[in-house]
Amino acid sequence: MDFKVLTIQKDDAGRRFDKIVKSVFPDKGLAEINGIIRKGLVKLNGKKAKNDMRVNEGDELKAASFLFNSENLSKEKTKSKILQEQDNQDSALDFEIVFQNQHLLFINKEYNTTVHGFSDSLDSKVKKYYSATSNTTSISFKPGPLHRLDKKTTGLLCFSWSLEGARWFSENIKTHQIKKYYIGIVEGKLENCEKWEHNIEKSKAFGERDFHTVEASEDGKKAITWAEPLKYGRYKNIEITLVSFRIETGRTHQIRYQSSSKGHPLLGDTAYGGSSIDKKDGYKQDFYLHAQNLEIGENPLGLPQIIKCKETRDFEDFVKKHF
Repeated sequence: MDFKVLTIQKDDAGRRFDKIVKSVFPDKGLAEINGIIRKGLVKLNGKKAKNDMRVNEGDELKAASFLFNSENLSKEKTKSKILQEQDNQDSALDFEIVFQNQHLLFINKEYNTTVHGFSDSLDSKVKKYYSATSNTTSISFKPGPLHRLDKKTTGLLCFSWSLEGARWFSENIKTHQIKKYYIGIVEGKLENCEKWEHNIEKSKAFGERDFHTVEASEDGKKAITWAEPLKYGRYKNIEITLVSFRIETGRTHQIRYQSSSKGHPLLGDTAYGGSSIDKKDGYKQDFYLHAQNLEIGENPLGLPQIIKCKETRDFEDFVKKHF
């Protein structure tokens, strides 16, 4: 019987043998995977292995060649379809890439797009892009978002492009070595730079699927935001302030809730008490909150020390007219 040999890479080390086999043959069900392992059609370092054995970097996974026929055909068809769709769109992607290397992908998220959970989410689109373009030798690694942005928040969003990149970014976000800055428009005149601290948690649900607000709670998670006024303006009869936000934590709706609790809700954010923006004026966004830049500093991944992305055209037009 002919076997095809795959070498376990750094990104795959430490995983269960059956999980690795499932990654190699994603179209096969769990029962079929168990049968393949039991019959010795897939071996580890030339020997039959138990499902729960952990693999190491440099191990050799040998799989019967005939198992790959249908898998390869399916993958080639999928890859061909993705590339054809890109050709039909003049090679344009469904998202704007700000920076990319072998470890991380940074994109500029558009307004009213979901990050994950749906077939048309950014997570799904990025995975298709990865499948069509990546030359990785990893058996099991899949890209994914490393932090969150609300559906109606725009701006810089980071996806993993290697396990090393995912681990480094997640650890440095957790320890606040990576600093996250947003820019937004709030109601009222914020006079000085302020530090906002609250304990918050999810509150009631609304009609929109998976939409909820947050509220203060002694049992909630701590949220810390620094708010610095940049410009003052007016929308209709409302005083407004263009604000730079630096967040030390990444809680859901953190800026939206804290701005409102301090008497400065985001203009247009009606879920948190903001006044509506009249769409008859030609504006497309309900409110303006943009993840503007990440300060990364020196790093081992070859990333720029600051990564920045520009606001939406709608945001820019609003600022020009009202500030």
